[in-house]
Amino acid sequence: MPRIAAFLAGAFLVFALSLSGTTANAQERWAAVASDDDSESPVVWADSKEEANRRALAACRKISKTCGDRAGSTNVMSHTFTVMCCNKPRHGCSAGVEETREASLAMVQKVFDDAGFSSCKVIKRMSAKTGKIVN
Repeated sequence: MPRIAAFLAGAFLVFALSLSGTTANAQERWAAVASDDDSESPVVWADSKEEANRRALAACRKISKTCGDRAGSTNVMSHTFTVMCCNKPRHGCSAGVEETREASLAMVQKVFDDAGFSSCKVIKRMSAKTGKIVN
């Protein structure tokens, strides 16, 4: 009986260690979107922030000539992207991302406020998890 107990304890330890190794090796998922005037740029996903940003800019450039220079990105899939464009002192678009739509809007609005922009309008909001439009 002690041998069976020792065997089961050892088997459980091996199983537990294999589970913790799987969790430690799980890759992060990053979502990103590049801003564009036409609000057609999709959310894309990758295993790293850099790759997600690169894919977002590439996806935008395939469908639009009005893409921003940088993408907004997050590794928290419950976050919301807000794409906003402003017209004064010149035209520009940017994407912000945060936990709620209000926080996401505040983030992108602060970027434009700090740069002295006005006449701003939200173009779209999207889920980091699904890429779908959120209201």
